[in-house]
Amino acid sequence: MKNCSELIIFRVVDSQRQNMTSILVLKELDGDRHLPVFIGENEAKAIILALEDAKAMRPLTHDLFVNFMYAVHCSLRYVLIYRFFDSVYFARLYFSDEKGNEFSTESRVSDAVAIALRCKVAVFANEEVLDKAGVSGSQLRNEDPKDVVSQEQGEEVGFSEYDEGELEEMLRETVENEEFEKSSLIRDEINRRKNV
Repeated sequence: MKNCSELIIFRVVDSQRQNMTSILVLKELDGDRHLPVFIGENEAKAIILALEDAKAMRPLTHDLFVNFMYAVHCSLRYVLIYRFFDSVYFARLYFSDEKGNEFSTESRVSDAVAIALRCKVAVFANEEVLDKAGVSGSQLRNEDPKDVVSQEQGEEVGFSEYDEGELEEMLRETVENEEFEKSSLIRDEINRRKNV
């Protein structure tokens, strides 16, 4: 793909925080940039199951999606992480049907990766995303991934401009809008301030 790099799963890190989030770290296949992405605990488990080629006793949501996709004779071609804005990654799933028609749909990165792993297709990120949100491997090796994500994404959001009341309101709004990645960043900032 033009102006894109293929990614691999570098690791899934349990954040060991009360907010039940994990960090999915994606790495360029032929480079040193990494994308750290906050994901939910259930999505982390779904990704780990797929990485280990293990099956849950009952189909998970991602398994159900893949089973349905195959039942309607559709195949996933690839996943593209195409945007990073306001500390949130945006991804699309690209499909084709048995007649050769191609189409795509929006997805959270965590769900897109879980589905891509089950379908054994590539995940790509465009260069703009890698330039804007990418972290070097040396930076990840020398620091805790949780701290790198908080620093990188916290700077993007600019939490220093808001007082605690405004952050609490932002947290409420992002949870209502199901912007969980951003919610976890705001919650972490509130907790950081309480512990200072």
